[in-house]
Amino acid sequence: IEEKTIEKNISIIDNLMAQENFLAIGETGMDKNIEVPLELQKEVFLKHIEISKKYRKPVIIHCVGLYNDLINIRDKTDNSIPWIIHWFNGSLELANDLIKRNCYLSFGKSLFKENSKAFRTFKEIPLERVFFETDDTGIAIKDVYNKASLIRNLSLNSLELIIIENFKKCFNKLI
Repeated sequence: IEEKTIEKNISIIDNLMAQENFLAIGETGMDKNIEVPLELQKEVFLKHIEISKKYRKPVIIHCVGLYNDLINIRDKTDNSIPWIIHWFNGSLELANDLIKRNCYLSFGKSLFKENSKAFRTFKEIPLERVFFETDDTGIAIKDVYNKASLIRNLSLNSLELIIIENFKKCFNKLI
């Protein structure tokens, strides 16, 4: 985020989101480990949320160490528009707090680490609120799906059907 280009970039995003082939805004959010001041991160994030509301499209969220802030923002915004939490690696309690606020949780590489919060949480949450990703880790998406199906003791086909339904519901699209 650079202050001098915020308005220009927001305008570009607004114009792009008006097009049918743009499905979501993101990745956007807040990260306590970057040098950009938190207030500036929040300002841009809130502008992205407004565009999301305007076009009724989900937001894909990057959040590091600021889940309380994220939940506070969510409680003050339109919960009817889904949020997808990218690379979720939090507790079951946090997962449930986000899910009840119309959020989906996206999992990837951390499912291969049995001692990770993501692994433990993934075993317990409703699959109707899940997506998968690779985030350029070198792990193929099919391997993430295979691992997830093993963790949840589901056939790969059953898991794929659940994710297709999640996509349809979250993005309001038929595939």
